[in-house]
Amino acid sequence: MQANAQKVWGDYLKAGIGVWQATVTPRTNSADNWATREGQTIMNADTERLIQAFNAWIRSNSKSLGLSGYIDLRHAVDPADSGIWDTDGTSGTGAAGFCTLSGGAVSACSLGHYTLGGTSKGFGYPADVSIPCIVYGYPGEAGTLPTIAANTNSRGEVSHFNVISAGSNLLYPPMVAPRGRWTMDGLHISARGHYEIIHKTGLKPSLFL
Repeated sequence: MQANAQKVWGDYLKAGIGVWQATVTPRTNSADNWATREGQTIMNADTERLIQAFNAWIRSNSKSLGLSGYIDLRHAVDPADSGIWDTDGTSGTGAAGFCTLSGGAVSACSLGHYTLGGTSKGFGYPADVSIPCIVYGYPGEAGTLPTIAANTNSRGEVSHFNVISAGSNLLYPPMVAPRGRWTMDGLHISARGHYEIIHKTGLKPSLFL
């Protein structure tokens, strides 16, 4: 893994292009669609040992390897290196809300639309309920964040968002996702997981969303 990574970086570094390396996230199976930590098991113990060794190598040697730095995705979603994704105990994944600001406050929050024409309704949420949302400000935000809830339909998809309190003095539209799984499949980060990473690492949202 180390040799392959250095080979990939090499051409960019020779051209004077800055390179950042991300640490590798966990690989897990789940008995409850990644709703809880307790329902997860590590896919392969040998692979997990390799991942942790690679991540430790990146954290300890990024500068001497010529990297501009590293993005610690792993510690954002698994701070204790347990091999298990963090979670808040709620099923459902993939939904995201996009806010409209008016005078520094949130005037509306709507389902995100993506380039292929679909909306970020998500799936696997409890049916016909209101779910509290995770609301994060962009790095550098100094205003008061809003309180937002997502309403689901009979299929367990998010149908719309309710702005409970609008916040104030906001510089940027906040990031909104219903409470839910951090991973869609034990490997790939969900919309909720992206927001956790942005919040915990201070990265620009455009890197992920």
